[in-house]
Amino acid sequence: DAARGKIKLITLSPEWPGTASFIEKCAKAGVQVSIGHTAAAEEQIREAAAAGARLSTHLGNGAHLMLPRHPNYLWAQLAEEELWTCIIADGFHLPDSVLKVVRSVKGKRTILVSDAVYLCGMAPGTYENHIGGRVVLTPEGRLHLEQNPRLLAGSAQMLHRGISHIAGRGIAPLSEACDM
Repeated sequence: DAARGKIKLITLSPEWPGTASFIEKCAKAGVQVSIGHTAAAEEQIREAAAAGARLSTHLGNGAHLMLPRHPNYLWAQLAEEELWTCIIADGFHLPDSVLKVVRSVKGKRTILVSDAVYLCGMAPGTYENHIGGRVVLTPEGRLHLEQNPRLLAGSAQMLHRGISHIAGRGIAPLSEACDM
């Protein structure tokens, strides 16, 4: 109400108490709900989808570095047929094998997103960033935390990079990559 109907999409983590009723209220108000940055159990993800969640925000990112092989929240989101899946296909966020699996499982319910931050187009170097403090933009275009190169700090690639990557690696034909 305070936003006067301008909120159209939110990302939330469904492991919090009362999430299902909040999702139902959002869905009734025309707000799309996406699951992301989560450590939710399978049942919590199932409840969120049943309540009206319809997306997974850039699946696999904002995830723990180590997960149980199963069950885990990535498999649970892929298994929910109601959930469309957003992926970052910039060549750094997800390996090609994961991109292929997501496309195989979700088909036309796969959406490419960029996760681009304001450092897109900047020269390689070290920058101060609101996400993680000091970050490094490599000559290849990978953006990571200075203190931990294993952790990305968003992406420095625009969406066309993901389309090119998906098509160039044979994960999907160019026309399908554009549709994603």
